[in-house]
Amino acid sequence: MARKKVLIIAYAFPPAGGGGVQRPTKFVKYLRDFDWEPIVLTATEDSFVDVDTDLLKDIPDDIVIERVRPYLSQRTTFNFKKKLAAHGKSSKLSKRTFANLFRDWFLIPDSQVLWVIPAAARLRKMLNHHNPDLIFATAPPYSALLLGLFAKKVSKGPLIVDFRDPWSQYLFSFRSRENRFRKSIEKHLEHKVVKGADSVIAVTQDMVSYFKSNFSLNSHDSLDLIYNGFDEDDFQNVVPKRFEKFTILYTGKVLPNLTSAVPFVKGFKKFLENNPELRERVQVKFMGLFDDAEAKNLIDLWDLEDTIIIDGYLQHSECISSQFGADLLLLLLNADTPQPVTGKVFEYLRAGKPILALIPQKGLAADVLKKANAGIIISPDDSDKIAAELQAHCLGQRKNDNCAYKIDAFNRRQQTGELASIFNQMHQFKKQ
Repeated sequence: MARKKVLIIAYAFPPAGGGGVQRPTKFVKYLRDFDWEPIVLTATEDSFVDVDTDLLKDIPDDIVIERVRPYLSQRTTFNFKKKLAAHGKSSKLSKRTFANLFRDWFLIPDSQVLWVIPAAARLRKMLNHHNPDLIFATAPPYSALLLGLFAKKVSKGPLIVDFRDPWSQYLFSFRSRENRFRKSIEKHLEHKVVKGADSVIAVTQDMVSYFKSNFSLNSHDSLDLIYNGFDEDDFQNVVPKRFEKFTILYTGKVLPNLTSAVPFVKGFKKFLENNPELRERVQVKFMGLFDDAEAKNLIDLWDLEDTIIIDGYLQHSECISSQFGADLLLLLLNADTPQPVTGKVFEYLRAGKPILALIPQKGLAADVLKKANAGIIISPDDSDKIAAELQAHCLGQRKNDNCAYKIDAFNRRQQTGELASIFNQMHQFKKQ
């Protein structure tokens, strides 16, 4: 029997790198196991700043993938900012360039809206040629969801939207000044997407509760929870990376208004002051985008460059190898921010190493770690306790209990089965 077809709209897709790419990649990898044929619409390979060609191995060679070049790509914007910095522009100009102003006031809901315009034409051709049974759009970027609405209008088929992060709840997490004009438009767009979709999927229970309380969903509308997770295949035959020193590892993005490294740097400095003899025996490694100027300044000011190493973006396979080889895994999350449970949490659990979580005591990430008995949760503001915990781990005074938690429910293949069940329900509803 022929597989049913789903058109997947995913701006971020291999060879793009980063945590957000994992979810749509693994869905595409496993959907055929559940009798669904994925057809992918994404951006061109030269659109992304972070590239991870290893992820391409997860995509079957005969999957149909259509790539559209955006008018303004992430890589173009990134290179423009680097040129400004190289020409010695003032810090004020670097922070608030014309490009940033244009983005904040006109590129709504995000800069990838300039991908939606050319992608819409390609999308129409794909709908006519492949005649998919339903549409699946995943965000961020949230402009991909607007493209999903367009696809539904053209095809008359069911639309499933997947929120990997909150939308309006996150609206100003990364901006120092509130833009009321933008906020009102984005709230309106979010409402249009949620009300226009036939099914909404979120990655946390908090997000599900938000949609329930803020939108009057019809009785036939589907609202489902599919967590982020890990792919067991990624952990087969892993060779742990060998480190010469006691290694504290963070993998993922460091962003000042969401996952700031400042609390850790302060605690680490205090730890070294209390234990100067350990300085030559310990190192901290950050693998991923490190966009935290204050933390970088503190590292320089306190002469910590020899012990805190910022590697930048590395391939996913190398991050997993490093997780297995590290002595302590670091998790960061600012207080008073929405708390998505990222796939990194489950990868950390699967790696089986102790976790030092500088996160709020109450929240989804804390709940998962407490059930896992996988380490210790410390308030980001408690430098003394951070220092004491680092000392205890470095001196071997902590037992690693990160093994008791059943994480099978967060296996990417099983989660793809849950997604396929939603697809089947929507397909049946369409036929009625």
